[in-house]
Amino acid sequence: MAIRVDSTAIRIKQEGGKFVAEVTPPDGQWRTPHPMSVEELAVELRNLGCDRTAAGDAMQDALLQSYRSMSDEFSPLVTAALNGEREVPPQEPFVEAWFADALFSYDRMLYLWEVLESADAINFEIPNSDRISWAFLRLRKRGWLTIEGSMYGLSAEGRSSIEAIVAQGNVPDRVYIIERWIKAHPLEG
Repeated sequence: MAIRVDSTAIRIKQEGGKFVAEVTPPDGQWRTPHPMSVEELAVELRNLGCDRTAAGDAMQDALLQSYRSMSDEFSPLVTAALNGEREVPPQEPFVEAWFADALFSYDRMLYLWEVLESADAINFEIPNSDRISWAFLRLRKRGWLTIEGSMYGLSAEGRSSIEAIVAQGNVPDRVYIIERWIKAHPLEG
């Protein structure tokens, strides 16, 4: 998506975890010489004199498009795992805590792309389909996951359990408080 500010168009796409951008200012054209990290790209766009808000909006649009694309790819795999049609390798307890917190961050049902966005914001990492599937399977087994069509959320029991768990913690990071609780209360299987 192009964003115009003072006759400048900024287009950003994510490619393999890095970003490529094209800027069309009034006096010429600039394109990233290679895929860049978000930090590198931010410096380049500032050096070009791009409006920070416009650059941030373009970056956010690129990330949202990336989450939606991954969601389209992961959704059938997650659904198959939840339906018992696909085996998922076990993951560390942190993964269950991570997704519990990602769902807890919003007090509403979320599309898978929104779960990905929330998970990325918490851990600065995009999970793969096995991690999502395993976490959802564990949360469902605890009675904490609610699924409505293509949307996911915490059940009332899950939300109230997590509220009680994080209220007991003395660490600022909810994921680690939840992870510590999960390790102390493992599920069988």
